[in-house]
Amino acid sequence: MPLNWDRVDGLVREQINIENKKYEGSDTRNLIINNVCMKDKGGYQAVISRKHDVKILSNMVYLRPQGELPCLEELNATTKNGEICIHYMFKVSESSPFTEIKWTKNNSELKVPSDKYRNGEIEDNFITIVRPSEGDKGLYTCTILNAVEPVSKSIRLDIPSAEIVSTSNSKVVCGSDTTFDCTVSGYPSPDEVKWQHSPDGKEFVDIDTDTDKYLRSRSDLCSHSLLVRKATLNQQRYYRVAVSNGIGKCTSNKLFLQVTGSKPNISEVTCSLHGNSVKLKCDVFLYDESPRLNNVYWTKGDKHIVIASNDGKYAGADKNDPSLTIYNVNCDDAGDYKLIAVNPVGETWSKVILLGVPEILLKECVKKEDGSLQFTMTIKSVPVPHSVKWNIKENNTDTFEPINVNAAEYIGTSNTFPHPVLVLKHLEKLDYCIFEIEVKNRIGEVKRVISGAQKEIQKQAHKKPICFSQKLF
Repeated sequence: MPLNWDRVDGLVREQINIENKKYEGSDTRNLIINNVCMKDKGGYQAVISRKHDVKILSNMVYLRPQGELPCLEELNATTKNGEICIHYMFKVSESSPFTEIKWTKNNSELKVPSDKYRNGEIEDNFITIVRPSEGDKGLYTCTILNAVEPVSKSIRLDIPSAEIVSTSNSKVVCGSDTTFDCTVSGYPSPDEVKWQHSPDGKEFVDIDTDTDKYLRSRSDLCSHSLLVRKATLNQQRYYRVAVSNGIGKCTSNKLFLQVTGSKPNISEVTCSLHGNSVKLKCDVFLYDESPRLNNVYWTKGDKHIVIASNDGKYAGADKNDPSLTIYNVNCDDAGDYKLIAVNPVGETWSKVILLGVPEILLKECVKKEDGSLQFTMTIKSVPVPHSVKWNIKENNTDTFEPINVNAAEYIGTSNTFPHPVLVLKHLEKLDYCIFEIEVKNRIGEVKRVISGAQKEIQKQAHKKPICFSQKLF
C-alpha cells in the first residue's frame, strides 16, 4: 500500500515530495528534513491510502525549530577608484549558526568571487564590481542563510538622476541673490555633481563655483544648491545639474533665470542762482523691476568731486538728493559738470552742463517806424547773470558811462535777460560814440561793443531783421 508524508500547518495540509533536495535521504519509512528553518515549522504525518477515499493517518509529530533570524542591515553602494562597492553588515546569533551568503542580480545567482566580482564572502563586508558600466544596472540581492530562515536585502544600482526642484526666485532684480535647489537620487551616489549654464539652453558649460559670482553647497549626499550672488544681466541664462557615477551619466531638468532691470535715468541738468552760490539739479529715476541706486556723484572735467574733502565748497550729491550746490562761485569753478548715477546694471551719465563766462550774440538790428535803430541781443550764460547793463563812451573820452535807459533818447532800451535791447533815437551817435553791453555772472564778465558808420547800420536796418550768430566786435 502506498505511503506518503504530509505537512500540516493549521488547516492547510500539503503532501511532501521526498524527491526534493530539502528532503534528500527520505523514504516511506523515514522523513529526513535537511537544513531545518522556520519555514519547516508544523505537524508531520505518515499517510497510507488503502482505497480512493480511505486514508489511514499516523499520529502527528510537531516540529518547532529554535533560534533567531540573522540581522542584515540595509545595503549601501559607493564608488571608489573607478569601482563600485556594495556594503553589507550582518549578525548571526550563536543559537542559529551561519551557513552561507549568496548574491543575485535580477534573481540570477552571481559567481562570487570572479573576474567581475571581488570579495562578497563571509569574512568581507562589501562586494566589489570591477570595471562598472551601464550593463551593471540591476537589482542586487544579498541573502544570509542560517539554520532558522534566510534573510535578504536588495539594492538597485542605476544611473543617478537629478532634478532642480525649486529656487528662491527664478525671476530676480539685477543685483539680487537667488538659490537653485537640486535633489540627487540613485545608487551608487554620484561621485561627481556639476552645475552648468547655457545662454541658449543648448550648449552647456561647467560653472566655476570658486568665484564670487557663485557659491555651491551640499546639505547631504542627495541635496545640492547653487547660490547666484548679486545676479547680473550676463547671468540671465539656463541652469542645470550634471551627475555621474560608475554606472553612467545624467543631466537634470533645466531652469531659466530671468534677471530684470535697467540703468538709472537722468533728466536734463538745470542751474539756478542762489546769492553767491549755484545749484546744479536734475532728477534720477528708475523704471519698475530695476535695482536700487548704488551711488551718485558729480564730476568736473571728468574728475570725481569728493564732497567731504573740499572744505565746504560743495554740498549734496547723494542718493536722496542728487543735486550739487557750489558755494562762493568764482572763476575757478568754470568747467564741464555732469552727474553719474550707478546701479548694479551699470552707469548713466547726464548731459554736460558748462559753467562759464557769458556769451553775447546780436540777435537782430531793426530800423523802426520812428526812424530809430533797435539792437536786440542774446545772452547765453550758465549760471545766469547777476548784472546786465548798457554803457556809452564818446570818442573824446576814455571811460564808459552807464546809459540812462529812462532817458527820452533811449526809450525802449532794456537790460532784461536773455534779450537786452538798445534803442537809438539819434543815429548820428554811431559816428562819434561807442556803445557797450556789459554782462557779469559769478564766473566772470564779458563786454561787447557796437560801433560803426551810420550809413552802414542804416543800410542793414532798411532790410528785414537780420540775425547774427557771430560775437560782436
